Amino acid sequence: MEAPPQDELWYDKNRWVIRLIDSGLSELPDKPSCPSVVELFLQKNPDLTEIPPCFFLAMPQLHILDLSNTSIKSLPKSISSLVRLKKLLLRSCELLTELPPEIGRLVNLEMLDLEGTELICLPKEIKWLLLLKQLNVSFYESADQYKGFIPQSTLSRLSLLEELSIDVNQECGSYWEAELEAVIKELATLGNLKRLKLFFPTVEPLQEFLKFPCRRERDWCPNTRLVYQTLRNFRLTVGHDEERVMSCLPAGLQDEFEKLVKCLKHVNGEGSIDGIGKVLEYSNAFFLDRHWTIESLSVFKADQMRQLHFCLLVQCNEMKTIVDEGDLDPNQKKTKGLDSLQYLSIHCMKNLESIWKGPNVKGWMLCLKVLALHTCPKLSTIFDIGLLHNLICLKELIVEECPQVQSLVKMESSHLEYDDHSEFLPSLERISLLHLPELVSIFNGLNVARRLEKMVVYNCPKLRNLSPIASKSMKEIKGEIKWWEELKWQSNRLHSKLVCVFVPLARDGDLIDQLEEARSSINNLSMLKTSLKTQRSWVSHSAVTLASAKTKAMKPWFLAPPPPPPPPPPPPRKKTVEELITEKFKVKDSDHDTRDGDLIDQLEEARSSINNLSVTKSSLKTQRSWVSHSAVTLASAKTKAMKPWFLAPPPPPPPPPPRKKNVEELITEKFKVKDSDHDTRDGDLIDQLEEAQSSINNLSMTKTSLKTQRSWVSHSAVTLASAKTKAMKAWFLAPAPPPPPPPPRKKNVEELITEKFKVKDSDHDTRDGDLIDQLEEAQSSINNLSMSKTSLKTQRSWVSHSAVTLASAKTEAMKTRFLAPPPPPPPGLKLDKDK
Repeated sequence: MEAPPQDELWYDKNRWVIRLIDSGLSELPDKPSCPSVVELFLQKNPDLTEIPPCFFLAMPQLHILDLSNTSIKSLPKSISSLVRLKKLLLRSCELLTELPPEIGRLVNLEMLDLEGTELICLPKEIKWLLLLKQLNVSFYESADQYKGFIPQSTLSRLSLLEELSIDVNQECGSYWEAELEAVIKELATLGNLKRLKLFFPTVEPLQEFLKFPCRRERDWCPNTRLVYQTLRNFRLTVGHDEERVMSCLPAGLQDEFEKLVKCLKHVNGEGSIDGIGKVLEYSNAFFLDRHWTIESLSVFKADQMRQLHFCLLVQCNEMKTIVDEGDLDPNQKKTKGLDSLQYLSIHCMKNLESIWKGPNVKGWMLCLKVLALHTCPKLSTIFDIGLLHNLICLKELIVEECPQVQSLVKMESSHLEYDDHSEFLPSLERISLLHLPELVSIFNGLNVARRLEKMVVYNCPKLRNLSPIASKSMKEIKGEIKWWEELKWQSNRLHSKLVCVFVPLARDGDLIDQLEEARSSINNLSMLKTSLKTQRSWVSHSAVTLASAKTKAMKPWFLAPPPPPPPPPPPPRKKTVEELITEKFKVKDSDHDTRDGDLIDQLEEARSSINNLSVTKSSLKTQRSWVSHSAVTLASAKTKAMKPWFLAPPPPPPPPPPRKKNVEELITEKFKVKDSDHDTRDGDLIDQLEEAQSSINNLSMTKTSLKTQRSWVSHSAVTLASAKTKAMKAWFLAPAPPPPPPPPRKKNVEELITEKFKVKDSDHDTRDGDLIDQLEEAQSSINNLSMSKTSLKTQRSWVSHSAVTLASAKTEAMKTRFLAPPPPPPPGLKLDKDK
């Protein structure tokens, strides 16, 4: 008997974790004091059989308690004091048969793991664990102890339950079947359920389970899914699983297989498979064990096996082929089938004759990576050319105890053409051939497996030739020495390359381990499972990343301000008279003196160009008015924002000052002069004090007057600011001024000549070279007017900018003045109380 741990471990007030995992612990202290401990791990101590009654009384902060794999038979009543406990693990406590009613006081419990125990029933107090999210329980009950496994209306109260696992011993199947209908109805009310492990003794309860809609979607979704369609993970077992004296499966394969996500296990089935097919549609793993009537896997529709990744077939003695082309309807022949299947393991199939029967359909089993065939005495055909074309991802092939197999590839069964350069099974890396007494050729001379790395051959006495086989990638060949020496080689070069990688199988005890390793595919199953999880997490991460990228891309588009209006085009440069004459009138310098009557037409053309410039100018003015209107709108918004600040009421007046004490009180309190001394003091002191009091009164009156003036000035300033704001608001919001009147009619050239240049009709024919000078003078005057106009505009914009700047400065100055604290009184006004 081991002594209990030292007292320092159980009475350390600062320790918050105690770990005694697999420590040989057999006894616990009666009442330890662990006020700070949060986690207590006591698992894997099989000698621990009892927990003292007061053991949990002084652990108020305990959150996690693990007693898994111990030999305890019950829990003490003191467990009710663990009100903060969140996780209670009692996994594989095989002697634990009941829970105390005090378990219902663990109101913060979120996880209760009782898997692997032999409970008779759950206490009714379980319904008070309203925060429970995970419940794993195992029942074992005999006929004389049956009282009901789960109290009625218990599961329906656990509304936050996300994971539920109920395992029932096969001997209790009839009792569980009577209670299962009520349990299924309560499962339909669990809106948060995501993971489920459940045992169905027959197919009928499963068909009832498949009818219940998901409560989480029933109230808002028009197309409500069923409960089993919303589960993220499930392990459903249908049928009684009888114990075998000797299992035909490799050690650990069944346990590893049942840990897969969305696993469906059908045991001892017979007849209808409708309910199985519906669940199979959402399953990733399918374990079919001892079905007595099914003849091929293709009796399930191709759509129902679309998500199937792992398939394990055991002792289905009526099954003659895996896929029968005759079972496929015309639509299934055109589509891909078993296109997600990665792992196919077949064991002890007494009547299995082939993998595929009938003409091969392209696209089937494209993703298959592991194919294992164990103990199939009637199997004669494994591959044909059509199936080899589909298995482009196959990495491992195991063939064991198939005595009728002469070659892995049967040539005459194929209807597809091929040539000598065709390559098959390009991804195959490992092949194990065990106990094949009739095997003569591996691939029947085909160019197969150029990436083959490892080969194991045992008890294949008729296999005398390994060619053609890839020698570049080969790393290891295991086999018997006698078999290796009797091999026939087509070339010495191939033999010299492969002899370096040959490893003889020993004849001692290691032979069993080596063969077990060769026939086992558990490692590949684990690798495929990890790969599937990685792919799933990568897809989820990619979907989340894509959604986040879309959100980020759309967010700036939604929140972006509207684009600013396009800037107005720059005004065209004023051209000189010479450029206008050269470009518009096409008059050369040599023609100036010989100009004739076409001058009038050219001048009218110039006038038309000037009109077009006026239209452009009007368009610029319109754009400027739009910009001004936008500025007015912005200024109006700013004014509205500042108006509450300007129009805020003045702060409340300060409280009245304390009453001024008279001279006698000041003398009595400050200068400690008694009444009896008044008559003996000379008259000067009284006069000086009265003078000081008069000065103080005058200063107080002056101060009050100043405060009144200041408040009046502040109120006037606020009133003036409000008036200015109203005036500015009226000016900003005033309608736009009416458009300017149309310009006066443009005078023709004769009028211009008559009025401006004083040229008479009689002088038209005698015009001399002065006309050019006069026109240049007119152009110069027009340019001067344009420059004056531009200067006036510049001055106006400068004045406007100055006005805005001045108004802003005034506003800031008034704001600073209003918000500034009043100045302190001058130091000369303080009364020197010591004097």
